[in-house]
Amino acid sequence: MWNEDGLAGISDREQRLCFALALWNGRDPILKERLFGLSSAEGSRGESAEEFWWYVDAVPSSAWLSWRYHYPQRAFPYDLLVSENRTRFRGDPPFGLLDTGAFDDDRYWIVEADYAKAGPEDLRIRLRLTNAGPEAATLHVLPTLWFRNTWSQDPQVGRPRITAADGGVLLAEHETLGRMVLEADPGPDGLMPEQLYCENESAHRRPGTPYGKDGIGDHVLFGTPTVSPRRTGTKASFWYRIPVDPGETAELSLRLASAATPAVESSDEVLARRRAEADEFYDEVTPEGTGPDQAMIMRRACATLLWGRQFYHDEVRLTGLDRGGHVRVRDVVPVVDPWAWPWLETWESTLYAVAVAHLDPRFAKDHLALLLGDGWMSPDCRLPAGEQNLAATAAPIQAWAVLQVFRADGSRDHVWLVAMFSRLLLNHSCWFAGTDLAPIGPLTHPSNQVFDRSMSPVPHRYEAYADTSAWPALHCLAMRSLAEILAAHEPGFGDLAGRFTAGVEHFAAELAALELWNDHDGWYYDVVELGKGPSPRIRSLTGLVPVLTPAMIDSTRAGRILDRALDPGDLLSPYGIRSVTEKDLRGTVWLPFHLLVLDALRRLGRERDADDLAGRLLAPWSRGPGGRRPILGDQPWPDLLAFHDDVDPDSGRGIGHSHATGAAGLVAHLIAGGTGMRRCASTEK
Repeated sequence: MWNEDGLAGISDREQRLCFALALWNGRDPILKERLFGLSSAEGSRGESAEEFWWYVDAVPSSAWLSWRYHYPQRAFPYDLLVSENRTRFRGDPPFGLLDTGAFDDDRYWIVEADYAKAGPEDLRIRLRLTNAGPEAATLHVLPTLWFRNTWSQDPQVGRPRITAADGGVLLAEHETLGRMVLEADPGPDGLMPEQLYCENESAHRRPGTPYGKDGIGDHVLFGTPTVSPRRTGTKASFWYRIPVDPGETAELSLRLASAATPAVESSDEVLARRRAEADEFYDEVTPEGTGPDQAMIMRRACATLLWGRQFYHDEVRLTGLDRGGHVRVRDVVPVVDPWAWPWLETWESTLYAVAVAHLDPRFAKDHLALLLGDGWMSPDCRLPAGEQNLAATAAPIQAWAVLQVFRADGSRDHVWLVAMFSRLLLNHSCWFAGTDLAPIGPLTHPSNQVFDRSMSPVPHRYEAYADTSAWPALHCLAMRSLAEILAAHEPGFGDLAGRFTAGVEHFAAELAALELWNDHDGWYYDVVELGKGPSPRIRSLTGLVPVLTPAMIDSTRAGRILDRALDPGDLLSPYGIRSVTEKDLRGTVWLPFHLLVLDALRRLGRERDADDLAGRLLAPWSRGPGGRRPILGDQPWPDLLAFHDDVDPDSGRGIGHSHATGAAGLVAHLIAGGTGMRRCASTEK
């Protein structure tokens, strides 16, 4: 069971059959089926969702999932959010949903969805609907089932159907999934919900399609005859109308299961049992001595990580740059943020595997195997930077990640390690093939740079950055460690260790030849020659990357770089190390990169600095003066946590995507690994 794009959305592993909620408050101009947000062009701080929802709980098997959403009772201010944010510039404070007055007087609904598996094909669903407002109100709730449209583009694919069955049941039939049923209990009024059917196809795109995918919404809002009178289609909903008094809660119960699976336990029993098992699981994985608030933060971060996995199916032909071939991925993968378009990004995805290994080492290992497999690795053994930039080459941190995941899994799965080492050897070859590869990672994006290095180079402009040599050197260092581990079981691997040492030396010489080091300032500067006057010296986080490979530079130089990066009067903020950006030359704090920095600090024996930095990184989520958590800004619900990849270095407020798996992964990794506990212990008192 995996996350889908809808409200509290879930699907089977291949996203054939999907389930989610649709809501209507009686005032909105559209049915609420998706979470609303601003695009990069519309938002003053980039792309962001303008809603309040949370992944409250989850376990790796998805046997227990919990989700929460706050839905305004007033008409949702779609147009106001867009128009007001268009008037704001980069760096201006964003105009958010709270600023519109949508939640004034607490006029909103609390919608909670709990999922619990009674068996592999027996899912129990509990919906709780709380009226937080001062007056009685009615909420329209439409639990919705639909088939992902795989038939429109391929006539060989059979068309599935959802039809009405005896007992008020939705019967879903699919050629490979079989027969599934969605059963609904009566509402609080004792009445069975109405059933609505349409097709999961856009009528305007396929003229002649009866009862198109918007048919259910049009019927609920306007009473139009846009649902199938024959009660059949590829999308169907139960329609509840739920009046709730102020402060009261209504509850709905549903069951999604194989038609051949009888219900043995009651839903209440299944939900209680799975919740208790989740409590036991987190008691086991939470480090001893963790305070209750830190344990809650870790659990919410883990929930965001686990909800952040979606089915991904893409096949793209790569052309240009003499790197032809295909990307072929059809699997469940971690996405950057479940609200955003589900794209695969190699850097973020690799760091996700490191973080989730504390919870689900099997998934972490399988995902690294996918990234290093033939479906994602190009024919010339490069790893693409991501779906949106397939021609670029990802910064090679995968060997480091394999080492971290192997250790998190108890340093015992040598069969997997040999398989990964073999694939990494293929990727290793591309860095010595005589091609001019520029590794693309998070520090190449404009949110962390003065110039956007993730795009194609500008003609006739010379650019030089320390990380172009430092990332491959880190790869070689990690490969040497892997070879030494494997040599303990198979001596032949030991012969490769010297080769990887030579690789580190090669890239160290390459870095020295770039002449980026400034001995007076103790930093590797970026060089960008614009052809007009002296080249500017640019100090960004790329100058810190050589420290990640201590063997690449001498200890004195590494110490000077770290002293600057960890100086509160320089790059170090109360919430982590600042980057340098085109929007704000003091930079934001980009959280996932710190996983590598913390690892380097510990390898260099700077434990006190590592503990201090880990505490700063967790501080946005920890309660500050007045009990408020800096990451939430002015959000009035202090224990409902968001996870932003970027943090304002002065206030600790989150910026951009609010359910970013990279940030959630860092927080989970810090607490689950115990690295952030010592400095944060005082916050608990």
